[in-house]
Amino acid sequence: MSSLYVLTLLVAVALASMKEFRDHGDCDKSRKVLMYIYEPLLNDCFAVRVNSCDEKAKGKHYSLAQCIHKIAETPRCANLSLPLKHSDGSSACNSNDVEARKCPKGAVCKGTICCDAQIETDYLMEKYVTSCDAGVKASRENGQILFSKNCSIDFCPEGAACTMGRHFAFCCPPF
Repeated sequence: MSSLYVLTLLVAVALASMKEFRDHGDCDKSRKVLMYIYEPLLNDCFAVRVNSCDEKAKGKHYSLAQCIHKIAETPRCANLSLPLKHSDGSSACNSNDVEARKCPKGAVCKGTICCDAQIETDYLMEKYVTSCDAGVKASRENGQILFSKNCSIDFCPEGAACTMGRHFAFCCPPF
C-alpha cells in the first residue's frame, strides 16, 4: 500500500472526526461519555470513557477534534521512531508547501519532520484498518475505530471485548 494512500486515508479520517464534544445534558452519574487522552510521548490520542458528571476528569480529557489539534502542535514520528535526516543532518520538511524541501527517499513529511514511510504506514494501518477475528470490523464510534493504549482503560462500548494489538488496544463487537 503506497504511503500517499495511507496519508490520504489519515487526512480523510481526521477531517471526518472533527466533531466537537457536545454537552450531553444533565449530569447522570451512571452514564459515561467518550473523550480522549492526549499522550505526549506517543503524540497520539487514546479513547477513554469518563463519568459525565466528573468535571475534574473532563478537564484532563478532550474531544477527538481538540486532541487531534494537540497532535498537530507537536509533530513526532510514529512508534517513537527518530526522524530521518537529509544529507546536511536536518530533518525539516513542510507538508503544507509542495515546493518546500522534500524528505529523503523512504520518508514522508509529517508536519515539519521527515519520518520513515514504512513505520508510519504500519502504525496507521493498525490504527485505522484494524479488524477483529473472522474479519469483523473493530467497533467504531462517530465513524472512528475506538482504540486506546491498553485494555485496562475503560473505552469499549458495552458488550464489546477489548483486544490488544501490536501498538493499540481496540474493541471488537460481540459475535
